[in-house]
Amino acid sequence: NGRKVVCGSQTGILLLYSWGSFKDCSDRFVDLSSNSVDTMLKLDEDRIITGSENGMINLVGILPNRVIQPIAEHSEYPVERLGNILLLFS
Repeated sequence: NGRKVVCGSQTGILLLYSWGSFKDCSDRFVDLSSNSVDTMLKLDEDRIITGSENGMINLVGILPNRVIQPIAEHSEYPVERLGNILLLFS
């Protein structure tokens, strides 16, 4: 609803910012990956799909922060884009 901004990082941490307060993050999600989070896709107001440098695609809950489930592994290559992944959830 336009109240939070989620940013991926090179260290695998998701940073959550309150809209309008971008100087410091309001929350961190550190249990996702030790690899870079290269792409994200909003599924709905409470969940995002992340793609990482290690090839993992995860369904992630935001507030509470948790990995709901790994969706797929793109084994040898990083996940750089998630545009068509929504077809799996339609």
